[in-house]
Amino acid sequence: MKIENIDNSNNILDIILFLYSHFFKKIGISSHGTKCQFFWKNRFGLWLILQEKNRIMKKVLLSFIVLCASLFYSCTKVKDSQIDSQVFNNRVIPLYNDSKSLNYCFWVQSGHRQSECGGTCIRINGYLTHVDCQGIGQYCSKSTTVTMVQTDTSITAITTDTFGLTSEDFFWMPDRSLYFEDENKVPLYLNIPDQLVYRDSTTLQFTFTGLFITSSPAYYNL
Repeated sequence: MKIENIDNSNNILDIILFLYSHFFKKIGISSHGTKCQFFWKNRFGLWLILQEKNRIMKKVLLSFIVLCASLFYSCTKVKDSQIDSQVFNNRVIPLYNDSKSLNYCFWVQSGHRQSECGGTCIRINGYLTHVDCQGIGQYCSKSTTVTMVQTDTSITAITTDTFGLTSEDFFWMPDRSLYFEDENKVPLYLNIPDQLVYRDSTTLQFTFTGLFITSSPAYYNL
């Protein structure tokens, strides 16, 4: 063990001596003689080397900390921006009419370009086709007023404006989590499962079933 330690020390001394002789000759201090003589005569120069190494390491560490902090801040800002966009574009707004009864407005993002599904994203009358502003995606922003009826297990929403979502006789509602706040300003989400609904033949309105409320979004609103 003792011999190994001496060898390791000699290796370290050789490395320092090599670096010193190549990079610090310009300060005018000789590097000739034995290693012990070298370190005794040039101890101030070696102290400068160690000080310079410590200074460089501190700069590297500081730069690394600043880089990590910048990346964390950037990622946080991007995440916050995405959440703000989702809240703004997919939400529930309470509405009061003249009789003081409460209705709601759904703001929903839906749909995609035809090129993104190859024109075969929805089956209508036995044929695969594409319908603008329907189904998965965030290509369109739609709004509709609804009344809601709650049962023990779920919520049903019925539109009250005929063409708020579409002029078609059907609408493909993708999975959506709509943000809202309760009377105590507590953030909640009204979740609408993916469903293809058709107009009522008499009222011409759409009915969405299976809605439920959670404290965090159940869907990613993709």
